[in-house]
Amino acid sequence: MVLRRKLSSRERKALYQEYLKTPHWKERRSRALNLAGNRCQKCGKGGRLEVHHLTYAHLFAELDEDLLVLCRGCHGRQHEHYGEDDMLDLNTRNSGGRVAHLIDTAMLADAAKKDAERLATRSPRIGASRLGETCLRKLQYEYFKTPKDKGFSGKTLRIFRRGHEGEEWMAQWLRLAGFQLFTADAEGNQKCFRALQGRVLGYADGVVIAGPDECGPYPRLWENKVLGAKGWNKLDKEGVRRAYPVYYGQVQLYMAYFDLTDAPALFTALNGDTMEIFAEDVRFDAQAAQELSDKAVNLVSACEAGELLPRCTDREDWFECKFCDWHNRCWA
Repeated sequence: MVLRRKLSSRERKALYQEYLKTPHWKERRSRALNLAGNRCQKCGKGGRLEVHHLTYAHLFAELDEDLLVLCRGCHGRQHEHYGEDDMLDLNTRNSGGRVAHLIDTAMLADAAKKDAERLATRSPRIGASRLGETCLRKLQYEYFKTPKDKGFSGKTLRIFRRGHEGEEWMAQWLRLAGFQLFTADAEGNQKCFRALQGRVLGYADGVVIAGPDECGPYPRLWENKVLGAKGWNKLDKEGVRRAYPVYYGQVQLYMAYFDLTDAPALFTALNGDTMEIFAEDVRFDAQAAQELSDKAVNLVSACEAGELLPRCTDREDWFECKFCDWHNRCWA
């Protein structure tokens, strides 16, 4: 049995102070303030507010109910009542929060390094999979790889990784079921198309060359997504065109540029929570493909000319704007 050394009071406080400087805590603090309506949850005052830990059991991975937004006066009285050392217990036997924090820190550092290397050699461009997005201003930020208001969290990076691994699983299962699926060329590269001198490009998940007769005709474009239960249920109920117009647009462009328009695309989705599988035949929509292709031309032309494109709305509180990665930059 390995015994962990018990942290001293000074070490606990030093570790906690370092944590309060991290982007993760700043994001967590901002969420708590938003949930509280930027008001003290004791007296209702606004102004300068602080975020208090009701428990340190989930430190580094706090739950919403672990945090309380307080004004400075109420925060001081809270600590006078309980005592700081009694509350700041980092010697808990459940170290999951600390482990997750260390993993997140390492993942974010690795992602930042890789992003810097890519940006150093990459010219402005847009992924064809994004052209179904409704906001032209957002696409313009993506085209220029404009820094987001805040970076991805470690949790988000792990969700991205789940999507990549889920795609590999689905490809293996399709082959096991008798589909002849190609996800790379002879040199091991993913099938890709480039347009407008490489300013627009798209990578196909795969092409189904042959398979069970009842699932033909072939060849067919294959596109896969991994979704949480909520998104997967929406897709299962409404179909890809209504539930996820961006995915629908991606499929239409890929069918056109890869010359796979004769047979419907095979769109699959894996429920990351229940492992249920969704599959839909998506027929080629020539009008949609042409509109998105024209949109790509107009986007690249405007970006190269230095023209600022319009937003999708003139309301800052519009739901798409509120959750946009460039909300602050766009409306500042």
